[in-house]
Amino acid sequence: HFFYNRAGSANLSNTIVDLILSYSLKINDQKQRISLGVSSGYGGRSLDPSKLIFTDIGDGMGGENIEQDQMHLFRLTTVVHFSSLLKEKGSFDMGFVVFNPHQPSGTFFSAETKQNARYTAYTKFNFKAGDKWQIQPSFIHNSQAQNHQELMNVLARYQMEKIGLWFGPGYRFGDAVIGYVGAEFSKFRVGFSYDQNISDFKQATN
Repeated sequence: HFFYNRAGSANLSNTIVDLILSYSLKINDQKQRISLGVSSGYGGRSLDPSKLIFTDIGDGMGGENIEQDQMHLFRLTTVVHFSSLLKEKGSFDMGFVVFNPHQPSGTFFSAETKQNARYTAYTKFNFKAGDKWQIQPSFIHNSQAQNHQELMNVLARYQMEKIGLWFGPGYRFGDAVIGYVGAEFSKFRVGFSYDQNISDFKQATN
């Protein structure tokens, strides 16, 4: 698994390279499935401190002291996942993930600072709507220490001759609206999403 993301005027970048191992057990005449997974790998972040803007307090940096513009850490993730068929109308998925339960060290401020574990719960439905249409609503909840975030998507899929076309909106509660479009070929999907902040945080993301 490879992931790269860059956002904001300070070019905050996030790079992830993971190796994933999972095991699935099918039950009830293969109508339900329970899966356990673990992944580990490399995580790195970088930014350009010269493009950050702070309130002018004394040294002009607002008291912030960015000690390094990069950090690197060992990643560990565990997950339990459950999926079930809904007769002939579709399917249902739900799961729980724990990111970095070992609380690795590494921030832009001090290499001795530990990162709190992050917890994610998610659920997703797939409904067939005729021969060519499929509706997929989903919900994700993230929490880390005292912080939390909720995200909802409602995607639609239209089956063309050999391509499945995905599109739909999303909403990150109290923060952003999201648009998504993608194309599915056989068992592969390529997609593009764009987040537009509608909260006060848009001052930082530009």
